[in-house]
Amino acid sequence: MQYILMRENLVIRTDAGTQIGAGHAMRCLALAQEWKAGSGMVEFLSKTLPDTIRKRIEEEGCTVRALSAEPYTEEDAVETAACATKTNAQWIVVDGYDFSASYQQSIKQNGHKLLFIDDYGHAEHYCADIVLNQNVYASEELYESREPETKLLLGTTFALLRKEFAQETAEKEIAPAARKILVTLGGSDPENVTAKVIEAITSVKGLAATIVVGGVNPNIQRIQTDGDARGMEIIVDATNMKRLMEWADIAISGGGTTCYELACVGLPALSIVLADNQRAVAEGMEESDAAVNLGWHADVSPKEISDALRKLLTDQVKRTTMSQAGKSLVDGHGAARVCMELANEKLWLRDARKADCNLLFQWANNRTVRAAAFHSEPIEWEDHIEWFLRSLSDRECQIFIAINSENQPIGQIRFNSIPDGMTVEIDVHIDPKFQGKGYGSALINIGIRRMWSVHSAHNFQATIKQKNSASVRAFRKAGFSGEKTGVEHGFPVYYLSKNMNED
Repeated sequence: MQYILMRENLVIRTDAGTQIGAGHAMRCLALAQEWKAGSGMVEFLSKTLPDTIRKRIEEEGCTVRALSAEPYTEEDAVETAACATKTNAQWIVVDGYDFSASYQQSIKQNGHKLLFIDDYGHAEHYCADIVLNQNVYASEELYESREPETKLLLGTTFALLRKEFAQETAEKEIAPAARKILVTLGGSDPENVTAKVIEAITSVKGLAATIVVGGVNPNIQRIQTDGDARGMEIIVDATNMKRLMEWADIAISGGGTTCYELACVGLPALSIVLADNQRAVAEGMEESDAAVNLGWHADVSPKEISDALRKLLTDQVKRTTMSQAGKSLVDGHGAARVCMELANEKLWLRDARKADCNLLFQWANNRTVRAAAFHSEPIEWEDHIEWFLRSLSDRECQIFIAINSENQPIGQIRFNSIPDGMTVEIDVHIDPKFQGKGYGSALINIGIRRMWSVHSAHNFQATIKQKNSASVRAFRKAGFSGEKTGVEHGFPVYYLSKNMNED
């Protein structure tokens, strides 16, 4: 019997610093978080990586190795490939603007699969297995010079946002008159545009401002002193960005990946272009009605920033439109979709949320599902709501919704902990219109990997009606075993189990 137990390891080659910024490393961290949730290990390989970012990566359980070769050279590629071989990694991920066609070829010649995270088609040729461009403006035309077998993952559907952005977000409350301002201008901000924004905010009375500063910002002390003198909150290397975005009414941000985080939360934003590669992002977000583009940082004055801010503060209709546009553009699950492509999996999982209540009700009351259940009577809506809300708040219960490659919800898997703390009972059902496509065993495998990796559960049990042959086959295909039988609620059953600590 063969089944997938763990994902392969992953090697990520990227850099960060005052000039490079933190964006490449942080979006790679988002990818690493999702990969690890599927029980794969991740190693970062970098030439330059500030201590603050290194610590953040290591706190996520990833290892970090210093590159000895000159960056972006043939020697770099050889060392990266050797690292992947040593760690038994099938895939190498590169993220940066200096990885050439020859670098890609060297990785491929060493027998590894390559994911190239790109922003604007800068390489003269692409031979990576997958090219990912997560940006709002991404198009196939940027990659006309690529190998026929190179697969493209394009657009904000694949935006790599950290795991907190994949969690359910309450509907953004759009105040009639905004007053809470969040300023976040990237990890480095070498031109100290933050000082200009602080000056602009100061000229508008009645605002509460929080200024987020990256750990590699060379002007931290000046910003701290200036902000304190003006009664503003200064946060260095914030680890609660989503909560800060949920608090704020308006953001003033750079034009990098933060734009997609703001969109995901539904926070209206004024964008300032801090680097050439941000121009198209800021323009694309404005065209999508998710942000207002103030243009190149050197060309915008404090007065122009404050004027734009004043206009948006009182325009509730505009801010509502921007919030809704952002949330429709970015849903926070891009990293899961990319990992599904890398692992060649049929499905990815997201946590169940309140909005899924009706979906699960429809699935649970389907004739096929009710026939497989121990209690076949239709479920009443009021009983379902009570059970569902109680389950969502129960720490001993985990419910995941399975999504296929067409972004369709196809079923659910639920885990209920047994008092020993290491054993969980599994409940699975597939939407009847997706049954017979091999999703059952795939969902079970992905689900137990998630529980094993994130929640440390290692012993899994399933109680299945003997007449439910499709479910029995799915669990056995997923590596469950056991010949024990019994009777539950008057029905003959099989008791199947799987222990992840056993060979």
